[in-house]
Amino acid sequence: MFINVYMTRQVIGLTEHKVIGKDYKRDSIATREEYGKYFNYHKPGAVDVLKTLPSNPITALTYLVPSKTRKRKEHFQEQLVYWEKEKYIDDRYSPELVERMTKLSGDELDTFMLRYRPGYQFLKEATDYDLMLFIKENFKHYQLDKSTPPPAKKPDEE
Repeated sequence: MFINVYMTRQVIGLTEHKVIGKDYKRDSIATREEYGKYFNYHKPGAVDVLKTLPSNPITALTYLVPSKTRKRKEHFQEQLVYWEKEKYIDDRYSPELVERMTKLSGDELDTFMLRYRPGYQFLKEATDYDLMLFIKENFKHYQLDKSTPPPAKKPDEE
């Protein structure tokens, strides 16, 4: 028995959508706007106590006593600043740039990028040329480390 099923072609039109990659500066500005009260938070000092003392002495005294809320705000501020710096490093030291310069990919690329991750201060001061030189020099070290076998264990180390 033969069943003849005709399939009809159907053309489906898709609407066009532009995909925009992440932009570090735009993300950073949005984060600073969203968490502005934490980014701009500063620990109350002697001047704050003196300004508040005449009008509200109880509030002035609370500035002198350690507070869990104040510590949480300070810790959260530190975390926000830390992650902002990490995003900046990720933006400048991107897998695309490192892959283009080293021809590494996959796990090797990840290993290289973790092992030779530049610091925030270096990237703030470095030009694009400095960064490329940094990658090139560290890639040489990576290749040497990779080609050098690990030292043999002595019988008494096992």
